[in-house]
Amino acid sequence: MNLLCYPTYAVRRVLRQTRRNLIRQPDAGPDWDPEALLSVLPQGDTYILQEVGLRPVKLVSLPVGDLMQQYVHETAYDHLLCDGSGRVNRSILNSPHYKALVVYKQYGMRELQRQFKTLDFYRMCQHWNTIGFKPNLMTGEKIPIQKTDEDIWAKLLALVNIYEKLRKFGYARGKFRGQYITVLEVPFEVSRYGRQLDCFHEIWGGHHRAASLAALDIREAAVVLLEDLHARKDIAS
Repeated sequence: MNLLCYPTYAVRRVLRQTRRNLIRQPDAGPDWDPEALLSVLPQGDTYILQEVGLRPVKLVSLPVGDLMQQYVHETAYDHLLCDGSGRVNRSILNSPHYKALVVYKQYGMRELQRQFKTLDFYRMCQHWNTIGFKPNLMTGEKIPIQKTDEDIWAKLLALVNIYEKLRKFGYARGKFRGQYITVLEVPFEVSRYGRQLDCFHEIWGGHHRAASLAALDIREAAVVLLEDLHARKDIAS
């Protein structure tokens, strides 16, 4: 059968396969204890968590729209996240990453490239260029940063690549097993430094995966919930 003669059938088949890949996620629940989660997560992730003082607590299923972008006060890009009333919306659905993927999904690579310098993703990276550094949350060191347009475009292509891999292979499955989004129930700058933020379920690792799942219209995802072992006592209590 020549599927080119049956575009509706072909599209439906691709959509069915994509949804099967993405919906079949690992089961969240109490059976995953912290030690088991440490053994499943990639070694690079567990090393960073241990160095920073974060501990995986459990695997839970959360609405993708409830996952919030990480706030780092030195490099925050809140001016790109304000809604019409001036309120900051940190949902991944309001992220530069998600908005760029929507352009790609709806109009393709050529249009993404045409709009490149008007995207919030580009503005976010240029904002970091203006600041001139990004903090290393493990050491507190300020890492110099200065990205060219070519660097930013490469970073955007990496985001698109993650989107395509999730669309094709699924989330945290197969060769991507264990590559969960990691989430802090209490934002890091709240638990560690006592800053005031009115949001929960802050993404620690996996902004690109979360934005990709959102762009693929996946409403819920299994994520690893983290605990800050060095949380301020007034926060922990």
